Amino acid sequence: MKHLLLILVLLIFSTLGITAEEFKSEEFKSEIFTKGKLLYSDDFEGDLDSDWWQLRTKNWRVKSGVLIGAPDYKTKEEAMKELKRDHHLGLAPVIRLENLPTQFVCKLRFQYTGKEVIYNRPKVDIGHHINKVFFKPGGYQLHLSEGDVFDNKKSLFKLNEWNVMLIEFKNGKLIIDLNGQRQVYENSQVSLKDRSELTFKALEGGQLKFDYIRLWEGKS
Repeated sequence: MKHLLLILVLLIFSTLGITAEEFKSEEFKSEIFTKGKLLYSDDFEGDLDSDWWQLRTKNWRVKSGVLIGAPDYKTKEEAMKELKRDHHLGLAPVIRLENLPTQFVCKLRFQYTGKEVIYNRPKVDIGHHINKVFFKPGGYQLHLSEGDVFDNKKSLFKLNEWNVMLIEFKNGKLIIDLNGQRQVYENSQVSLKDRSELTFKALEGGQLKFDYIRLWEGKS
């Protein structure tokens, strides 16, 4: 099934001028950096690498080459009864990719599932609660660390389908390439502020899936 999905996505990306080799390659390419050191590469064919991932909810597993996160509980009532609190109930999968270098390039294929996008989910934080990417139908909205907001409505983000994202990052400059649509953000607010992680947050009741990930340290 994974190989069939990969073929279908490759056909889609071929229309955008992205080759099969570029799609999943470990070859380093960057607009910001001249060199890159591959730090982490995973196709999720074995156990989850706890040196890189921190589970913020409990229900995660690797199955058939895909990392899958699902809600910890079926209902809010069940979660509150079990946890004896009314917040952080594990109803939406959350996971962090840790140990980001201060300059990096990250490429991954992911899928958020659910009924519909809401105003603050699904999302990925580049630096926890620092630079926030809120996914929207057909694109995303980027909130930088000090409040500047940018809309992207051309990158073809779709809920319940696979999306490919490339992030290039250094202080003052961020490039987001989502599904072949590249946008450059040069702004003094682009900073990790010592939060060296990507935090992925799904919809309540939905799943979050990763097919592969590559992480390089960028060098000028």
